[in-house]
Amino acid sequence: MNIFLLFLFVVFLNVVDIIKPDIIKTTNLDLLKKINNSNDNIVYNFSNDQLWKPNLKPNGTDNVIIDSGFNIVMNQSTKIKSLEIKSNSSFLIKSQLRIQDSFTSENGSILIYDANSIDEGTMVIGGDVNLYGSMFIQSYFSIYSMKRSNIYGEFNLGGLCYINSYTKFSGFQNGLYGSMFIFTNNTEFNKNFMVLDTSLIDFIGSDCNYLMSDGSLSTLIHSIINVLETSLQLTKSKLILNESIQIIKESNVTIEMDSAINVHKNSTLIIDNTEFIIDGSTLVFEYYSNGTIENSIFKLYNKSSILFYNGSFVEVRAGQMLLFDSYLDIFNGSELVINGTFENFRVYNQTAVEISHLGRCTIIGRLNLFDKSSFKCKRGSEFIISGTLVHYHNSFINSTLASVYLNGDLILKDESFVQSIDSFFNINGNLVMESNTALKIKNSTFIVPGSIYLNSSIILHSSFLYLNGSFIAHTDSPSNFTKSLLNVTGEIYLDGALSFNDTFIQTNSNFSIGGDIIGNRMKVSTFGHFIIEKNASFLCDGCILDIGKKGEFIYDQYSVIKLNNTKININPLGLVKSFGVIHVIHGTSITNIGNFEHSSHIYHNHINGELSLLNESIIRNKGNWKCIDANETTFTNKSQIDLPFFNDGGVLDISGSHTFFKLFYQDNNGKISLSNNGSITSIKPLNLNNGYLVGNGSIIGSVNMSGEIGQQYTPNQLNINGDLHFSSNNSKIIITIDKDQTFTIINVNQTINLTKCNDGCELVFLIHEDMISNGEFEFLKYNSLVGSNFSSIKFSTYNDGDEGIENKETISDSSNINGCQVSIKKGHKSMALMFNSCMERKSIPVYTYIFSAVGVVCVGLLVSLGIQNRHKIKTKYLQWKDRTRELKYNNNKR
Repeated sequence: MNIFLLFLFVVFLNVVDIIKPDIIKTTNLDLLKKINNSNDNIVYNFSNDQLWKPNLKPNGTDNVIIDSGFNIVMNQSTKIKSLEIKSNSSFLIKSQLRIQDSFTSENGSILIYDANSIDEGTMVIGGDVNLYGSMFIQSYFSIYSMKRSNIYGEFNLGGLCYINSYTKFSGFQNGLYGSMFIFTNNTEFNKNFMVLDTSLIDFIGSDCNYLMSDGSLSTLIHSIINVLETSLQLTKSKLILNESIQIIKESNVTIEMDSAINVHKNSTLIIDNTEFIIDGSTLVFEYYSNGTIENSIFKLYNKSSILFYNGSFVEVRAGQMLLFDSYLDIFNGSELVINGTFENFRVYNQTAVEISHLGRCTIIGRLNLFDKSSFKCKRGSEFIISGTLVHYHNSFINSTLASVYLNGDLILKDESFVQSIDSFFNINGNLVMESNTALKIKNSTFIVPGSIYLNSSIILHSSFLYLNGSFIAHTDSPSNFTKSLLNVTGEIYLDGALSFNDTFIQTNSNFSIGGDIIGNRMKVSTFGHFIIEKNASFLCDGCILDIGKKGEFIYDQYSVIKLNNTKININPLGLVKSFGVIHVIHGTSITNIGNFEHSSHIYHNHINGELSLLNESIIRNKGNWKCIDANETTFTNKSQIDLPFFNDGGVLDISGSHTFFKLFYQDNNGKISLSNNGSITSIKPLNLNNGYLVGNGSIIGSVNMSGEIGQQYTPNQLNINGDLHFSSNNSKIIITIDKDQTFTIINVNQTINLTKCNDGCELVFLIHEDMISNGEFEFLKYNSLVGSNFSSIKFSTYNDGDEGIENKETISDSSNINGCQVSIKKGHKSMALMFNSCMERKSIPVYTYIFSAVGVVCVGLLVSLGIQNRHKIKTKYLQWKDRTRELKYNNNKR
């Protein structure tokens, strides 16, 4: 072992790159004279018989006393009973010395060891050793004491010192260049001051307990200290490593009572397979120092501290690190890496971990925080966890101007919380927040590739929250999102009290509300379903709701929706399923480019006249708006829309329900389609404005015509419970008569006004070409007719393949249709199309048979019959007979 340590020490000297100076060429006699500071002192040889009283060389039975003023050199192996060195004396030992009993030196004395070999530099002592004088070891010295050695005076080491006794140092120890201490028994440094420069100190073996106590201070410069298979205890003391190395292996270490180990300036601390306890004390790594803690149990208690300063680096490999009521600080570019097994790092009892000023903490494994403990990340620092982070008992993480990376789940329990200010959070797992916990984020980016399961509250301010999974909230605690952006790839489900202010939410999946949501200048863009469930509420002021491609907006009949200054945009292929009531205060608009299925009410709570309403709130339909019967026992089939409704090029489909519009406008070829006896009521007349009215149902109110009524190729039945006013702007009625004699009927229970027709009123008949029955088809009913007649009447035929074909050529000669004589019969309160003298269609097949009595001609006939084609001749005659005066008037006008 000694040879190995010597080899290690030589290697260390080469590492620190210091050149050993030459040994001073001086005699031991000169050294003694120099130490005594007198050139007149006489140096005596220990073996000189004349020196001693009586005149005999001391032996094993003699108690030897070196009086003051004497300088003695011993260069032969000697055995004595005891030795006492008085003050102002010196004793130079160059060979082996055996002392059967005690060895004492007084203050002011000098003891010098300068043997030529390790074997010669040996002292064996049977009793106690109490040295108060100065001690100099010039080369080799080994001390073996059967009892205890107390070294109170100055100790200067310039060589090798091997001590195998229970030794106590209480003075000053100075290890010079190339010196070496080896301790194999209990060693105590008490109230001492030790400086080792380019030296080696070893504490080896289970019998060697290394103790520093009562204000001791040891400083190692360019040195190595080994604590191997023993124990190290610091009590009210301090150990400083300066460009030095300390190795602690298979030992027990306790640093207590305001003690400290300072790993300073490019130093290294290696802890292997050791239990390391810091109790009310400090461990410091600073100025690019580094440490390795491997397979060890590392514990901090009682307001202890571990400090990593100025570019230091420490790695914990395996084992455990447990912090109780302590403080860990990673500062100014320093880094702590904990690379261990599952749950190897735990923090208890209000322990605070602070990472700041470009510091970095990496934990590979699970981190558990207990009992109001905390992690604080500040000013450019990084906190990285490759495992799960679990908070218990009011513990928290607070990040300011820092980055936190978690490659696992973040779990908050027991009133714990996470706070982020001006920071970046990346949780590559799930965020699970149990009841009474909190997440507070301000001016930060919070990325969760997993999901958030919220049973408590989130406060998000001026931040970006990205979720690759789902956001599921079931909580009674209030949550608030302000001036933030939420991008959620998965599902959002909010059940609780949540408010969104100046916040944009984008989701590619479903957005469901099961609780009470309050929005203020909130924007929601979803490509999935936006669902407001039963008994949920959605109150929004100044909001925008975008239902994207293939998205759906669905709300329950018992849900509450109140909108103020809000816009709802249903984009192409988007869908709204409206089963509940929307309450609009003012300034709200709904723009539908997709599909809106409406079965309830849209109420406006404050109406200050039509103009004010138009300026404040509006519904603009550019897609498909379908009013349907919800078929619920708690609802009738009636719905009410208070907002001005602009059917702007879209389709309004009223199916089986009655919809009341307070203000209805139609523009840009918009279409109204009634089915299943659906109906519309509008306070003001319904303006088609180049639009279309088709289907089977009723208009409760008047209609202003500047578009088309009636559907091509499909018979309609339309009731207008009001007036029908025609204008000169492309007004057209389309009457379809199908082959089964079903036909379009338009019933106006008030007045049809044709006075403004001029050249713009047109009556068009579309008659199936298989319609060949005599009869009267009453297509138009009214209470009264004002004006002479339609400015144009046109006829066209169609077959089953013509539906959808535009610009079909109109028949110019309309006196005969499908072989029938037709005429318009105008009554007092109706108009009818008369079919008379219809001829049954005949197909005339023509076959030519050529017979010959000659056999060859018969064969030719058979061949000709095999290749014969059939021909069908179809004729159509269009005639007018018994024209009425109205038709003559129209023909003359044309």
